[in-house]
Amino acid sequence: LTRLIRRVGEAPPTLDESALSIDVADFISTYGQQSMDQFDLAGALTALNELLHKHSIKLPNQSALLLKMLISLEGTLSELGASFDSLKVIRSLAHKTMLRRLSPQRRIRQARRIYLEAESFLESAPDELVSLMQMVRRGETRFTLEHQRLGPSVNRLVLGVMASAVFLGCSLMLAQRVPPLLALNLYLVTIEPISLFGLLGVTGSMAVMLWLLLAIGRSGHLTRQNDD
Repeated sequence: LTRLIRRVGEAPPTLDESALSIDVADFISTYGQQSMDQFDLAGALTALNELLHKHSIKLPNQSALLLKMLISLEGTLSELGASFDSLKVIRSLAHKTMLRRLSPQRRIRQARRIYLEAESFLESAPDELVSLMQMVRRGETRFTLEHQRLGPSVNRLVLGVMASAVFLGCSLMLAQRVPPLLALNLYLVTIEPISLFGLLGVTGSMAVMLWLLLAIGRSGHLTRQNDD
């Protein structure tokens, strides 16, 4: 049933298959043991609809409309007290559908269609391959590579390079004592005058580099693969 749901419905890329299998097992354990004369069709359909909604699985439009129609029909008939066996109708339709799917005429038509498609592919594939090789030889092929989530990494790289350049330049200003100079007297310790702009630049660049390290630490270490 899990494979059938995945094949019929449109599952999101982030589907948790383990959780889906557990929910499907609970669904089968709840409604799979009921006898046909006591089977709660409306409850089963409602539970199935909630299961699909929980895992963000979208059914095709026709299947979704059929599911909603059966739920509404079963609820309306139960309120009216009508003696309508919807399971009998479903079993009859399923039996007819199975007979049509397994009929020899349908199998023959399907085999003929597959043969024609394979013949058409084998006839066109060599020409397409030759055309592709000719385009490669003439240099007319172009490949487009799109990087996802590369912007933040590039921004951090540029910011790190700029901070390193500022740190290096301001370190030279401190070494050369570029004016204006700042003299600091800390109690009994007297520090020689240092470049004010150099001190500000070194402090600012170190703050930026520290911020970059914290940002990288939050997104993931450099020694392991990370989705960010």
